[in-house]
Amino acid sequence: MNQIPQEPSELDVWWREVVGEDVAYWVQPVRLDAGRRLHVRCLTRAWSIQMQLLGRPVTARLNAAYPELAVAGIVSAAAPLRLLVLGPAHWPHHGLLTASLEAVWHDVTQLYGTMTSSVFVHALDCAFGAQVAVWARFAGLNAEGHAPDWDTCGPDCPADDPEHRVQRADRTTFCRTAGRRLNRQMINLGADMILALVPADPASARRLAADLRYAHAAQIPAWEVHAPGAPPRSS
Repeated sequence: MNQIPQEPSELDVWWREVVGEDVAYWVQPVRLDAGRRLHVRCLTRAWSIQMQLLGRPVTARLNAAYPELAVAGIVSAAAPLRLLVLGPAHWPHHGLLTASLEAVWHDVTQLYGTMTSSVFVHALDCAFGAQVAVWARFAGLNAEGHAPDWDTCGPDCPADDPEHRVQRADRTTFCRTAGRRLNRQMINLGADMILALVPADPASARRLAADLRYAHAAQIPAWEVHAPGAPPRSS
């Protein structure tokens, strides 16, 4: 006779056996409540919606494997939506950024409801990052800032080309690829959507386009906001 799992570790093993590793990566069991409902936590909003649609068949599979559990249903809760803001270090169009943040938040609440929990993720070492943090705080939302490591070179930096490091006024140097590495790191942490601030400078726009292609490969959609005079981006 199968034993009813009580500890989270036992629930996790039991859940993986029933739904498989792919689903278990995105949807994690939390607890069985007094009404025999299984509460699960989803890593993305999309998986929370998916579990609402698949609640009955998954419940049937659970009860077939562990009939003594008598699971009454599944209650899914999503992790906060992660909205990643990417752009150049210098973004002077403050009004455009504020309007874009408000538009993104409006669309999110229209799609997921006004009780949606969200985190606006941004780089700390840039002007627009500070504006994102201030806007989120006044909107009653959360902001998550990440700092680039300007002093350390990455594994892809050309060791035989010291000129890839830029000299500061105090004669210390920094790695020019740190910003790009930080963008990739924030993308790798996961996001539900990217707000991309496309600059007018062609070189900066190309670097951002490379980051957006990287995000697209991770199936993260992007909403682009173009600065006045910004070149159109080819897909």
